[in-house]
Amino acid sequence: MPGVSTVGTEQARKELFRLLETGEKTVITRETQRVVLVPLDALTEQQRTALPFWPSHPLTRARGTLGNLITQAAAGAPQRLTKRGRDVAVLLPLDTPAAFPPAASAAEPPAAAAAPSQHPRRARALTAPAAALDALTTTARAPLSYGLPVLDDATGGLLPGRLALVAAAPGVGGSLLTVSAARDAAVVHGRTVLYAASGLSATDVSCRVAAAHAGANYQLLRAGTLDAPAEVTTALSAARQAPLWIDDGEDLRIEAIAATIRDVEGLALLVVDRLQAAGDPAVPLSGDALPAATRDLARLAREHQLPVLAAVDTDDPAVLTRLRADVVLHLQRDGETARLTFTDADFGSTGISAPTVRLRPDFMRARFLDGPLPQTPAPAPAPAPPPSVPSPSGPNPDNPPATAPATPMERSAASRSGSVDADVADRIRATVAAALDAAGADADAATNALIKRAVPDVMGWFDHTRKGGRYEHSSFPPVNDLLKKTGQKSGADAVWEGRLSWKNMPLRTDATRREVTALDANAAYLAAFKTHLPIGQLTHDTSGTHDPKRAGIHLITPPAWDHADLPSPLGDRRKTGDVWITEPTLRLMQRCARDGLCEAPVIRESWTSGATENVLEKLRRTLALVRREAIEQGDEVTTEYLKAAYSKFISTMGESTYNREIRRPDWMHILRSQAFANLWLKAHRAHKAGLTVVEVTGTDELHVVGDWRQLWDEGRDLSEMKPKHTYTLGGSDQ
Repeated sequence: MPGVSTVGTEQARKELFRLLETGEKTVITRETQRVVLVPLDALTEQQRTALPFWPSHPLTRARGTLGNLITQAAAGAPQRLTKRGRDVAVLLPLDTPAAFPPAASAAEPPAAAAAPSQHPRRARALTAPAAALDALTTTARAPLSYGLPVLDDATGGLLPGRLALVAAAPGVGGSLLTVSAARDAAVVHGRTVLYAASGLSATDVSCRVAAAHAGANYQLLRAGTLDAPAEVTTALSAARQAPLWIDDGEDLRIEAIAATIRDVEGLALLVVDRLQAAGDPAVPLSGDALPAATRDLARLAREHQLPVLAAVDTDDPAVLTRLRADVVLHLQRDGETARLTFTDADFGSTGISAPTVRLRPDFMRARFLDGPLPQTPAPAPAPAPPPSVPSPSGPNPDNPPATAPATPMERSAASRSGSVDADVADRIRATVAAALDAAGADADAATNALIKRAVPDVMGWFDHTRKGGRYEHSSFPPVNDLLKKTGQKSGADAVWEGRLSWKNMPLRTDATRREVTALDANAAYLAAFKTHLPIGQLTHDTSGTHDPKRAGIHLITPPAWDHADLPSPLGDRRKTGDVWITEPTLRLMQRCARDGLCEAPVIRESWTSGATENVLEKLRRTLALVRREAIEQGDEVTTEYLKAAYSKFISTMGESTYNREIRRPDWMHILRSQAFANLWLKAHRAHKAGLTVVEVTGTDELHVVGDWRQLWDEGRDLSEMKPKHTYTLGGSDQ
């Protein structure tokens, strides 16, 4: 091609970003295959119109799979490359006329630009009953397994030409049923599976499939720290070689899935994980788009004679009725087991239901198992005590009445499922005991070993406490540019956390003698777990209003702060003008406005998502319980282990290489801001009680003059305050 440079595949892989920066077309060769890398600005109008229908690949991932992308593009399937969710270039076939089609005229719009609902009509055909019934017994029509025999027996398996929908509330495990079917088809039977992942990454799906197949710990496998025995390694190797193709590209639409189906040879099963009930502009398969999406998935099942299995993150009957799937698998948690009911829509709006199926969750290995939990024989009842005659003066202290054993409903608040996670608490205790045993009871060596494993451990605890939770959060939503650091290894992003570094300067120049107590707020970062966290991807809003059901970051014009005896709720900000702040700082400033301390901040724009205070609540309570026990027992190994866990949990959830389980810089900023806000509220409480606030620093240091014990008990619990030291201000010896 005259005037266009030509490079090989490896050179293109190394220089991909530079080639894009030139803004020019580049021919890339791979053996006999040739494609052209076309920047977005160089596409024709017809190509731009067809762009949304081509498979997309983030640039960082495209570099690793460039050879495969060249093969697909050379075969006539253009591949688009994206950066931060935006299209930047396309790989087009060079040796076919379709590479550079002429611009379409207004009278002849390209076929690819037709509305998605305008599907070509199938030719009419007449079929006799014998032919239709005989087709049911062919190999091509054989049902696939869900990977759970008890479920196959109840439902007949996954039938070609039908859409099966797994309906489950967030946290119940609906996605694990789709993983089970994909694993059985691809890993066990070697059938080709296309897994369209909306919200999950290819790594998430691959690790779930591998963990379920090998019986391996999913969290350790996902973190890259699994030390597996030989038999598990062999099973993992089988999962690595499975014909499972995962599409986790941004902007996943039905049109993209349909185009990919045509590119996958010998496809046996299509899985879509997941359909999102709550509408989100950044998630095409969500909200009001779901009825049309399920109709299109059912059409794809019939056209390609494929079983299609999709998961939806709700069990709301009204939503499910609108989706009209051929089969609905309704999954619900029932104590320690899961209950699944099966409905076939062929038999009317209410469907025909098979017997209820019981499954055992094995979330550690990302799977379900057949059947209920094994039953433990109930202990023989104790003999009834002989009746006693009550004394007229009340119960006899030497012979108190027998107390009935506590029922599950009478457990203490600390043991209820909504309060703490007993399994996580036991796991922490066992981990500490094992570390001490391995270190020969050397507390320092055990503490160092535990601190090194704190990040994967706390992520495992977090995952466990979220099982059965009402809200399913996004661990890897696209990161907003405002939350990205300005430098490769250093540099801050655009968000101000409200960091406190304040001293009462007029007081320090006063000659009056004052005794000051420096107080320490205990476990400040752990206490900050109680905060409003956005669940999904942040979306833009320029209305200037604050929705208390949402959380994120906000651009505000700060109000004036005219109080010399209290720090500003905005913290130690030296700059003036508008500033991006987090949810806790905004809510704190709004509270100050309600209390008459300042004007309300003016919101210019926001990036928010639906939010809840409960994402970290069970983890917070569990860690607080174990920490309290350790303090009472003088167990500093456990307290240091937990301190490292909850502080590193916050510090590594941004852009850290130490934590591969989550990337939420918005959460990191919000949790830190909540810690600063909590300390400000303590300072304000002291001020209102008549104490003099001398200094407020960081997340945990508060210096006051006066009787602070009227406000807080002394101790190391989260609700208590700990005196660090005392000193004198003013006087002749100052």
